[in-house]
Amino acid sequence: MGVLVKAGLTDLVVSPGSRSTPLLLAAVHTEGLELHGVRDERAAGFFALGLARAQRCCALLCTSGTAGAHYLPALMEAKASGVPLLVLTADRPPELQGMAAPQTADQARLFGGYAVDFMDLGMPEADPVALRGLARRTAYALQRTVFPVPGPVHINVPARKPLEPRAERRAAPSTLTQHVQDILQGPGMQAFEPKLQPSPQGLDALLVACEAARRPLIVAGPQAPGAAIGPALERFAVSLKAPFIAEAGSQAGLGPVPQGILRLDGYDRIVRIPEAVHALRPDLVVQVGPPPTSNGLLRALQTWDAPRWILSAHGWADADGSAQGLIIGDLGCSLDALSSRVRTAETDYRKAWRRAERLAWSMDDDLWGEGLAVQTTLQALERGVGLMLGNSLSIRHVETYVQGTAVAARPVVVQRGLNGIDGLVAGACGWAQARGPLCLLLGDVSALHDASSLELGAALEVPLPIVVLDNAGGRIFEALPVHDAAPQARASFITSPKVRWSALAEAYGLPWASACSAAELEQALSAAQARAGASLIQVQVPPSGARQQLQTLQSRLQDMWRQTS
Repeated sequence: MGVLVKAGLTDLVVSPGSRSTPLLLAAVHTEGLELHGVRDERAAGFFALGLARAQRCCALLCTSGTAGAHYLPALMEAKASGVPLLVLTADRPPELQGMAAPQTADQARLFGGYAVDFMDLGMPEADPVALRGLARRTAYALQRTVFPVPGPVHINVPARKPLEPRAERRAAPSTLTQHVQDILQGPGMQAFEPKLQPSPQGLDALLVACEAARRPLIVAGPQAPGAAIGPALERFAVSLKAPFIAEAGSQAGLGPVPQGILRLDGYDRIVRIPEAVHALRPDLVVQVGPPPTSNGLLRALQTWDAPRWILSAHGWADADGSAQGLIIGDLGCSLDALSSRVRTAETDYRKAWRRAERLAWSMDDDLWGEGLAVQTTLQALERGVGLMLGNSLSIRHVETYVQGTAVAARPVVVQRGLNGIDGLVAGACGWAQARGPLCLLLGDVSALHDASSLELGAALEVPLPIVVLDNAGGRIFEALPVHDAAPQARASFITSPKVRWSALAEAYGLPWASACSAAELEQALSAAQARAGASLIQVQVPPSGARQQLQTLQSRLQDMWRQTS
């Protein structure tokens, strides 16, 4: 553990178990390492994921057997979204494998392709050469979590019965202790992580496309933690004279837009108008990072069928295989390299988008529903409080109903690697533990899926308002073809929760409030931000209101577009 701390480890999330006892004891006696005990390994995985998203260097530790298997959902998300994470699984010795020994399983490459690397440390030895090798391998494993592709790394640690080493295999305590101290106190090896540089040839090719374009559009999808691309994205937009779309999870911020920049906060509304999609067709799309979240924007991109270039920090971010070019490398480097060279003339294209942007926000619905609830939540958050968005409808509501200039800049956390609803509460607790006050906005099904993690929220020393949009089930399915194609199966998709949220909050010792109006929600959020720990806020909205509200909004926008065209 001392070697890992010297290599940069700051946090260890531990779940109870016997076989991992020696590792836990080593951690307890390691200065500079913060320990977090989480009973359930599944919640522990997402809690660690939240810590890692908040830029903490984090590891997981569990016992042998089925324990490590519960990490898989969190590791799948970490791999897909490029979050560094180290996983330590204690294991039984080789002689017990395949012998029906209790709590013994084949843990080699337990996570398959969802770990970017795997190593088995083998049985412990007191030999100085073996100890130095162990130090090098563990330090290397931590570095592998961030380069060349960030993600989870799995270390399997087999050992015989904890704290009962055989006398003939044990070095004299003083000798062994001296070997360990020599390693920890020595200068060690300094490892300097390289930055993945974009291809100069790729940038040259994209530069040609940019200078030839007369109707360029920039689209920034959800980004990995630490990808603070906002300033670089704005510089590129200025140089290219292009409007740009920055999703809430793009790490480009939701704050005020600098003068001269055209950021399209109303894009999700605009692309729902067929006439607008036709009129605003770009002749070049530069996609920064993964594909966007908005289904409306994805449909518009397919309709436009414009040449599309992708800037990706790592991986092949081209879901439908239609991109004309892909440049992999540090996003800031790529954007700045293009900004310093591209020079294009102002065209009427930005003016057309600006007119559409004004129209998109010229009307709104003051009726109580999910749209107004989301707007109220963001407006009620104090400056600097982070925002974590659940998947399904919650993140899409922010894209549709929130005007970026109406709220102060704040960290926005998303779990969009695999877009799952699992582990959202635990992930929010981990992020809040590392970074400070956070508001989690999610649906009722997502909240109930991770209800056991409310126990983690109760122990936090910072505010964590958990705003649950209670629309009686997974209403995103009402916007999908299955809603009309198989009406008899709707209940199986919507799975309306039958739970008393007040009783659930009481079970975990959390404050609870119910909001049926904007004023009640503001009051509940004000109280939740004034106290430490998680608070559960049940926001009661009409069950099918989201679908009806969106249809009404789209119809009214379409009428206004026709009247002004």
